[in-house]
Amino acid sequence: MTHYIAAYDTEMWNVARYGGRVSTCLEAARRIVEVHRRYQMPATFFIVGKALESDPAGYRELLDDPLFEIASHTYSHKMLRDHPVCGPAASPAEIREEIYRSKEVIEQLFGRACRGMRTGCGFTEGLRDSPELVETVADAGYEYISSKLWGPEYSLPCP
Repeated sequence: MTHYIAAYDTEMWNVARYGGRVSTCLEAARRIVEVHRRYQMPATFFIVGKALESDPAGYRELLDDPLFEIASHTYSHKMLRDHPVCGPAASPAEIREEIYRSKEVIEQLFGRACRGMRTGCGFTEGLRDSPELVETVADAGYEYISSKLWGPEYSLPCP
């Protein structure tokens, strides 16, 4: 089992002000990976499934290393529950897709189990008050959830 020193959220976006260019965190991940490999420091990369689909070969080449855990950051970063900063929850069908499809994409691409999931944006108390959501995550086969990402009143960083 990898015991990580650092965890990174790897997402993607399409920003009109950058000419509509779809951007991923792959370029930044390359720099991060270089440091981790140099010092043999394990890390977890929480990756949005759609980002993986945007450049599967690039991500596989970069991250297919026992030093790194590849975990889910949902399929497309939709909210799994209402969030006061990031917006309303997706529909129940979309939430299920966010949880299941992301795991499927990771496992198919890397050929190993996807053990963990980090919610989009995170919550001050994690998913403590969402037992049905925790159950869905467990039913999908995840072993852990990383969802407490904000401090009191949605301050950063989380303690």
